[in-house]
Amino acid sequence: MTLTGAQIHVIVGALDMPGVLASTAVRRMVTRGSAVPVKGYYAINNRLPLFRNALFGRGVIALSKEGATASRASPG
Repeated sequence: MTLTGAQIHVIVGALDMPGVLASTAVRRMVTRGSAVPVKGYYAINNRLPLFRNALFGRGVIALSKEGATASRASPG
């Protein structure tokens, strides 16, 4: 993943909004040139709330102070 300074600014800037504990980039999977099963897998995943709304697999996650504290306090 490559981010511009402007994109990093947007991700970090989102932490200034009330109640925001974490911010990340939008997940965009490039499947051009991939086999049909791979395209299908990501087409389905992109529709599932778990993958659409999750922080994992994004390449970058910004945490507010409160988000970092909550992250350290959670098991696993």
